[in-house]
Amino acid sequence: MKCLQRLLPFAFGDYSHPFKTVLAFGLMASAISFVALGSLYFFYQNHNANLKLPNAFIYSTISITAATHFVLNTRNNLEDSAISTLQRNLLISLFMLFVFCTFQWIGWHSLANQNAGFTSAPSNSIVYLLSGLHLLHVFAMIIYNLHLYVNCKKETRTEVKILVYITEPYIKIKFQMFRFFWVFLEIVWLLILGIMALKLL
Repeated sequence: MKCLQRLLPFAFGDYSHPFKTVLAFGLMASAISFVALGSLYFFYQNHNANLKLPNAFIYSTISITAATHFVLNTRNNLEDSAISTLQRNLLISLFMLFVFCTFQWIGWHSLANQNAGFTSAPSNSIVYLLSGLHLLHVFAMIIYNLHLYVNCKKETRTEVKILVYITEPYIKIKFQMFRFFWVFLEIVWLLILGIMALKLL
């Protein structure tokens, strides 16, 4: 356990909330799935010079990385009691998640139009599985992001409620989980994009 505390103080620190530990274990299990699929991809890899990396995947990358700034700023928003800015940042991140999903769908269609469908080759199937598994995590983030926004709107209608909201330890934990999950999604997508680039560039 001491080793885990060093690797993931977020989840296994002395004062870590159980929900953070559960999230960390869940993401570790997801990471194992991504690694397994990535390993299979390299086993089946067959470079095809006729395929091109869809621009939509580049645009989706820009959307999720650009939103990271607003997600990480939620910590300062809480500390500074900037509730309106906090709500705005949550809306921006939520919007960017929908933009990401839209470009993912466009990217898949672009690959299919290049005769690189799901069943066209094992390596192509793995690319779809990798990006599809990541998209499932994005859907989970959309739900959580929406929950944070709705809860923030509901619990900050008066000055007294705002004071309670920004001093509530559990609220801080929920936003820590939000930032941790977001960074995980960003890093995993960048790795998946790199894997696709090896095949499609």
